Amino acid sequence: MIDISDCSSWTEAVAPRRDDPVLFLHPPKSAGMTVLSFFRLNQSGDNFVNLSRDSGGVAANTPRYLQTRIGGGHLVYGVHHQLRRPLNYVTILRDPLQRQISHFHYVRTGKNGVMSEGCSVSSEESLVYRGAITLEEWVENSLQETNLLVKMLSGKAPNERSLAEAKANIESGRIFAGLAEDMESYLLLLCGRTGLSRPFHFDTNRTRTIEKSDSPSPAAIASFKHLNRLDYELFEFVKLRTRCLVAELPDFFEKALTDVRVIQRRIDHLANPHEHNYIDRGFDAGFLSRVCDCIGGGVESIDRCIEALRPLLGSQPPFHHGFVDDVSNGVVTGWAVNLEAPGERLLIEIRSAAEVIATGWTDLPRPDVSQAGFGNGGSGFSIKLPEGFSDDFVVGIRGAFDGLQHAGPWKLGWNCC
Repeated sequence: MIDISDCSSWTEAVAPRRDDPVLFLHPPKSAGMTVLSFFRLNQSGDNFVNLSRDSGGVAANTPRYLQTRIGGGHLVYGVHHQLRRPLNYVTILRDPLQRQISHFHYVRTGKNGVMSEGCSVSSEESLVYRGAITLEEWVENSLQETNLLVKMLSGKAPNERSLAEAKANIESGRIFAGLAEDMESYLLLLCGRTGLSRPFHFDTNRTRTIEKSDSPSPAAIASFKHLNRLDYELFEFVKLRTRCLVAELPDFFEKALTDVRVIQRRIDHLANPHEHNYIDRGFDAGFLSRVCDCIGGGVESIDRCIEALRPLLGSQPPFHHGFVDDVSNGVVTGWAVNLEAPGERLLIEIRSAAEVIATGWTDLPRPDVSQAGFGNGGSGFSIKLPEGFSDDFVVGIRGAFDGLQHAGPWKLGWNCC
């Protein structure tokens, strides 16, 4: 049982007020395709842009994504660096063990048939499909991925440090995360986060029924949970934040959620052609029309709730980007920009332990940075270390949530990170 007794101020800095493009980080087998049905119901066409590698990747799809302003895929946090602009990150999480088991059965079906059409398949998935790997082995050894959620929400290799960064991304509002186990609540909050207005969905790409193998043994489950202990800590963190957030909201949220569930039950009773189908070929227009008939012209309690959520959910910290280029002859050089205001002067500070040992401003010309698309003006810095200083240190932007790349720790001219 999660203790939600200390839920003060959890609604601070959860969602952006500005109109940044929505970027959906989609963990596999976490109801992400069902979330895509939510996006489709809130758009006039199939305008969700898949930025995953299988669809050409981020660079190839950026023009259309910036036009439709909603996209995502099996990506990791950090796409804003590549696009050189702030993004509205959202994601959905599922219990790691349930996700792993679901992934196994999904592959056993040939990914609901699309494997026969040439979709990408890992070597481990190929062995599962051929029956050469059992569910016991798949779970016990955490095959395919370990601590995937930490990797996706930090953008870095999973360890204690990247776990802390993933938590910070969520706590600061940089990423809005919800739970697949309570889809209606998640989508209602997601409307407040994104400015969309229809918190409804229909099941998409659920694993087809097959003859299930035996459940994994307690020993295999224990092994999986140990290997994925970072993911479990992150999952429990999001579960607590979600409960705290909902507990703090006024009564209008519960009223609206009740009405959402009434409408959702009507949708769930429709004959759904997409329940076990991958939706790469788009959605059935007739079915979408029937879903929209169930939703109707809107429900006042839901509309009022979404409108009230937007200012209640707060705002994100600014997005920054930068790099420490070199440390030599006692001088630290690099560059940094605020992606929302590239011309803003930033104060760079160098810390050793808890002490600031040197500071300097981003006021030096960096034409290479400007030519790379990071705006105009002086983004460069050159900061002299104290005479004779030889301890390790890190470089950062004062007051900024996100750090610089190649920031350290540095020691004697070497990056020790």
